[in-house]
Amino acid sequence: MKTSDWIADEPEMAFDAEPAASDTHFPSGRRNGDAEVVRSVIAFIDADLGAPLAIPLLASHVHLSAWYFARLFKRVTGLAPHQFIIHHRLLEAAHLMTRTSQLAKLFRRWAGVTPVEFRRSNGGKALLALSSAVPADYAGGL
Repeated sequence: MKTSDWIADEPEMAFDAEPAASDTHFPSGRRNGDAEVVRSVIAFIDADLGAPLAIPLLASHVHLSAWYFARLFKRVTGLAPHQFIIHHRLLEAAHLMTRTSQLAKLFRRWAGVTPVEFRRSNGGKALLALSSAVPADYAGGL
């Protein structure tokens, strides 16, 4: 999801998957600089989504007080900063789950068992056995 997708006129718009570029405009009373500040914070969040991201840290990134930053972020995106981070992490988790199914298929082809079967069968010791017995039809790395 692009950073600009989170700059919304209405709170429910913040959840749109792919709004048109023309949907990101600024009604009267909203300064373009506010959106730029929020875009900078969203890029900061994207760069380290797995780290603890507290409001004071995000506010210090753009040199604002935590109080002002939280209100600015909600006004521009329609979501409180913590709601945005949770939603963004859930989107990333959903994306990773789709990739996990692909990885599971490759793992089964390589190991001859699913990842769950591998974990249940003493994974660490089984890995040593697997590394010396790569199937003949294995065509490359993960």
